[in-house]
Amino acid sequence: MQKISEEIIQKKLEEIHQNTDKLVGNVLYGLAGILFIFGSIYTKPILALLGSLLVLLIYWISIFYITKRQIKNLLICSSFAVGMIFLIAVPNGLTEVRYSFFILIYMLVIYQDVKLIHFAIGIAYSFLIVNYSIAFDKKNPFYSFVVTHFLEKNAVTLEKFIIGLMVILVAHLVALFLTRLYKSRTYKQIYNAEFQQQQLVFLSKNQDFADEIAAGKFEFVYQLEEGDVLGQSLVNMRDNLKNAAQRDIEDKFITNGISELSEILRKNSDNLEKLGGMLISKIINYLEASQGTFYIVEKQGENQDILLRMVACYAYNRKKFINSTLAEGEGLVGQCYLEKKAIYHTQIATDYFKIRSGLGEILPTSLIITPLMASQNVVGVLEIASLNPLKDYQKKFLDKVSEDIAITLISVKANEETKKLYEQSRIVTEELQAREEEMRQNVEELAATQEEMRKTQTHLEQTKLKSEAFIEGSSNAIISFNDGGLIDEYNQSFLNMFGYEREEKLKINIVSILPEINIFDVNKYIKKGIYMQGKKQSGQFIDVRIYLNKTEIAGKDIYLMYIRDISEEKRKENEYILKINTLEKEIQQLKNV
Repeated sequence: MQKISEEIIQKKLEEIHQNTDKLVGNVLYGLAGILFIFGSIYTKPILALLGSLLVLLIYWISIFYITKRQIKNLLICSSFAVGMIFLIAVPNGLTEVRYSFFILIYMLVIYQDVKLIHFAIGIAYSFLIVNYSIAFDKKNPFYSFVVTHFLEKNAVTLEKFIIGLMVILVAHLVALFLTRLYKSRTYKQIYNAEFQQQQLVFLSKNQDFADEIAAGKFEFVYQLEEGDVLGQSLVNMRDNLKNAAQRDIEDKFITNGISELSEILRKNSDNLEKLGGMLISKIINYLEASQGTFYIVEKQGENQDILLRMVACYAYNRKKFINSTLAEGEGLVGQCYLEKKAIYHTQIATDYFKIRSGLGEILPTSLIITPLMASQNVVGVLEIASLNPLKDYQKKFLDKVSEDIAITLISVKANEETKKLYEQSRIVTEELQAREEEMRQNVEELAATQEEMRKTQTHLEQTKLKSEAFIEGSSNAIISFNDGGLIDEYNQSFLNMFGYEREEKLKINIVSILPEINIFDVNKYIKKGIYMQGKKQSGQFIDVRIYLNKTEIAGKDIYLMYIRDISEEKRKENEYILKINTLEKEIQQLKNV
């Protein structure tokens, strides 16, 4: 509800009070005449005349000499109360003067002044309390006057006093209720009258404004004045229609842009560079921007490092194919990849980049970097610079179209990867076919080689069996040992000769059975028949003759030794020598005889 100024309210109230003053004045003139008539009837014309003159005198003073409204209201109502006092007093006397306060209170209600109500009721309370205080004290010099003219003797009781107070309180509350009720109604009437007057003044101007709105002229400037409720409603309607029209324009901008880009995405899903060039060109022109770049996310190297590779660049209707890569987190583009949210700047560093035209270079006013995301994964980044700040619906368009571009990028990259794999597969297939033919030939050669090897292996196995049979069947000990002297192969004759039992892992060093051999210079025994003593496991020594040979297997030296037990030969040789010596001694003795 429009607020009416206090000045207007007071002005209207004053007009109402002036009309009330005139109405009460007419009533007072009539009251004065009735009072004089009652005085003549009750043979008290002088008292009635004095009362009539006093009533009119108070009224005239308040009308012609008093300017303050509250005092004027009080005097006018008091003149009416005085008139009523005299009108009661003429037939009944001064005892009824106590009713004058109630007359005054309810007369003041017509002026709707709460302060005056409290003032008048305060006089009533004071009058009652003072009179009963005097009436309860019979020694008071005014006792007789009070109980004669203001109170009745049978009314001088505490109960009557309390009842009197309650009557004044009820009168007080009723007067306040009526005053506030009338005041509220008066204010409402003033507001309605003033409001209707204002609306009549604004009606013509509102009609012109409504015609402008109906014509679609939402930019029309309307000077809204205080209290113009209809005008305010029209302004709100104009703003709502303007906003709705703007939203419709923005929605169409987004819808049409998505539709046009979808067509590009649908028709160019076979080549990533071509798609990137057409997209960045379309977006820059559609947003009326100046320059832009299109990056895709790639993984390179064994560690699958993230790189953002520029696949397209656009500036002033001129394409620039620039080889450029950025690491994740590098620059604003790399930061956009990491944060997965758009970056918008209107304060651009002078060393970032400048927009070039035929007239020179100029720093862009705004820069937006948008991630191309699908399923929370960034597959590319758009960087767009403009000489004008981007509007909210343009940013919204970029946000909505970014997911469609991202999905298409994933599809294009998958198709390119499939093509690459197919080409690799074709090459590999051709190579495999060539190798298969080569392998077929090799298999045939290998089969022939295997047959030859089989025959050779059979021969070797037969030779090995013969050798093993020869070795095991030999009466001489045959052993092999490494360059450290550890015996690794032996035959049964070796075990029999030196008194050892066959064990799975027999660990015997050559020095254990041939103490005289020098293991550190074993090569001097190679291919020589050498006599020495061998040592059995039991510690018994035997005479042996050894023959040593050396070969190399898998890069290691292997020694092969033949050992022959010549103990029996040595015993027979000794017996023969002993017999010869005995014969020689016998021959010498015969010679001496």
